[in-house]
Amino acid sequence: MPLTPPARAWLSAATGIRDPHLRLTPLAGGTSTTMLAVADGSGPPRFALRLLDNAAWLAEEPDLLEHEVAALAKASPTGLPVPEVVAAHVGGNPFGPAALVTTFLPGRVVLRPADPERWTNRLASTLARVHAVPAQEFPWRYRSWVNAGNVRVPDWTSRPRLWEAAVEAYSAHGSRLAGTGETTFIHRDYHPLNLLFSGSGPDLAVSAVVDWVNACSGPAAADVSHCRMNLAMLYGAEAADAFLRAYGAEVRGFDYDPLWDLEAVFDMAAPTPTYYAPWDAFGEPDPGEAVVRERVEAQVERALALNS
Repeated sequence: MPLTPPARAWLSAATGIRDPHLRLTPLAGGTSTTMLAVADGSGPPRFALRLLDNAAWLAEEPDLLEHEVAALAKASPTGLPVPEVVAAHVGGNPFGPAALVTTFLPGRVVLRPADPERWTNRLASTLARVHAVPAQEFPWRYRSWVNAGNVRVPDWTSRPRLWEAAVEAYSAHGSRLAGTGETTFIHRDYHPLNLLFSGSGPDLAVSAVVDWVNACSGPAAADVSHCRMNLAMLYGAEAADAFLRAYGAEVRGFDYDPLWDLEAVFDMAAPTPTYYAPWDAFGEPDPGEAVVRERVEAQVERALALNS
């Protein structure tokens, strides 16, 4: 969306880039808000601009700007590769939507790594670093994203008994999950599309962890299960299991309750799998709804087998 003249003037002052030289380019991958790279003329991007223009989300969580600013302030001193806050504006007329300017961190989304094992290990070790940050005092707290109306047997399935068992197990025991595990700092939307990488092969490294607007204090397993569900839909259950093993190697004594996988299923994949449509923008073709459904049911089956 185009910026209003007051918004451009503010952005120019915040970044030190004269208004005529401001170059704004959409960033691939943004789905919930508008994300733009900010450059000085033809130079490389120097800043990232998030416009909080999702009216439905803001109606539910009007403190989104304050939330992300606080999350980045919490993460930044830890040495994690996260953007730094440059400026924030609460928005309103005549400015437009609330806006957050951060530093622009280089890197690329990697969905087809040449070395999947190293990629998975980097995914796990970076999450372990996030969870090493104590956050009992952080004011935003974990809450389940499961809509109670989604905890049902999907219309499309040919395996209703499998889903009936999943509904029964989650309905009976899912509420206990929020109180399990040590409370720590969690990203809350941790998945491969929110990590940027540099290098390749043996030099592959995480250069940035982005999109901190949902960060909160809560159980580490909430991040693990969310990432596992994303990996399962992207690649299948083996990729999700490899990630869990890699995370367990980083965090000794981590005890993963398979009910967390049902939490992620009923959050992201029931009654209809909700997955990241622009995967192909980052080199991973959309596998199609039928394949994603098969992968979701494989996660349900494995969770129930481990929980029995």
